[in-house]
Amino acid sequence: MDPTTGAGRSRVRRQLVHVGVAVLLAGGAVVAVGAATADDPTAVSSTDAAEPDLVRAVATNGREGYVHRSDLEPADLTPANPTEAVALQRAADEVATAAFVDTLAARLGVTIDVPVSDAVTAMQTAADQRRAGAGTVAGTAAGRRLFTALGLDANVLADRGDDATAEAVDAALDAAERANQRELPVYESDGRTRIGTFVVG
Repeated sequence: MDPTTGAGRSRVRRQLVHVGVAVLLAGGAVVAVGAATADDPTAVSSTDAAEPDLVRAVATNGREGYVHRSDLEPADLTPANPTEAVALQRAADEVATAAFVDTLAARLGVTIDVPVSDAVTAMQTAADQRRAGAGTVAGTAAGRRLFTALGLDANVLADRGDDATAEAVDAALDAAERANQRELPVYESDGRTRIGTFVVG
């Protein structure tokens, strides 16, 4: 495949592979759910509101309020057993990986057609580089691993300029992080008056 041609298309071959996207992309913009602390003001905590379905949370606008537990833990995303948990994680992993590859292909103007396991390797390499504070560029060892996993010629991409390549990888990682995020309404303690949005994913 010639990475200099194509219209930014991608096709990740669908194979169910459990990769733990939340772990791969740790440190990004995904908001985690957990006990509220000064270090993590966006986290949710147990409710002190009158309605037991309400869980205290801090909206993206900084306002404190409540989310409905039924929104936070919807039935279709709450596994009933370990088998369902694995299936849900696999589905989320595929969504994030597809978003990574689609965005990267569009930004670089190339065609990417690889098994999902190779796409996961590329995404993990890029995520590791970002956590380390290093941009992923085609001329580095990490860049070669990433683009080789995607069936692309790192040398050709290097000729396009490191900044453009690094920006494309960053955009692809951002897309992967957003792929499984959900925006939940935040309410006053009455559970009806909306005051903001809480992001979880």
